[in-house]
Amino acid sequence: MKLYSRILLLLLFPVLLSACEKTRYSMDNDVNLRYQNPIIVISDDAEVEVEFTKLVEDSRCMGNKMCIWGGRFTGEFLLNGQDKIYLSLGDLRHLAQVPKHTSDVYQGHTFTLLKAEIEPEDQRKARKYRITLKVSK
Repeated sequence: MKLYSRILLLLLFPVLLSACEKTRYSMDNDVNLRYQNPIIVISDDAEVEVEFTKLVEDSRCMGNKMCIWGGRFTGEFLLNGQDKIYLSLGDLRHLAQVPKHTSDVYQGHTFTLLKAEIEPEDQRKARKYRITLKVSK
């Protein structure tokens, strides 16, 4: 029985490793992110790991509701496991706790937030968001 368990473990090990592998994107393509699911963006001379780590704010008007202002989305992104940037969409004129920018530059790469969508729309939890970024040089 132990022999079968070991054989099964040896056969499943490569499958488990590949399931943990991060998705890789080429520079200048749209990059899709989910909460705490890091991806890697590849350029000619570098690789940058990107992870959506925190929903800072989402005050955008939901669905078909009538709102006084359009609101904004701000997310925290971890780059290469150590440096944080904050990217936002929407009305960025009002003062807030963190700087509001649609784009930021990190190690010569420009990160631009294109979309922040949520499913279902009535539950604003970080794990429900689909983030789309563009990374360019």
